[in-house]
Amino acid sequence: MPSGHQQPSPKDYIRLAVDLHLGGEIVDEPSLVHVAKFVNQEGNAPPRLFVWIPSSGTEEALASTDSFSSHNRGAIAFVHSSGGALQCMTIQPRIYQEEKKEEEDEKQE
Repeated sequence: MPSGHQQPSPKDYIRLAVDLHLGGEIVDEPSLVHVAKFVNQEGNAPPRLFVWIPSSGTEEALASTDSFSSHNRGAIAFVHSSGGALQCMTIQPRIYQEEKKEEEDEKQE
């Protein structure tokens, strides 16, 4: 990496990825606890973190180290690689309500 550039902290990496891939932010207290357990590998936390935008219409992302809702408008997962770095994987791309409505309108035409 060129000098002067730093890797983001694990929490920043998660925050940036959630913003980029899901267009949301994790603010829910239980979700923030899951993020902290994942980042710090506290207790028996699994080596994965699921983050998703619920289908309820909120823009706030939820997070869990256990599972995620299959009824979502976008989901990603984070894992610790063997070298300790975080990796992000898209489970389901973000679905925006405007795009969904446009697709339905096109199908009706």
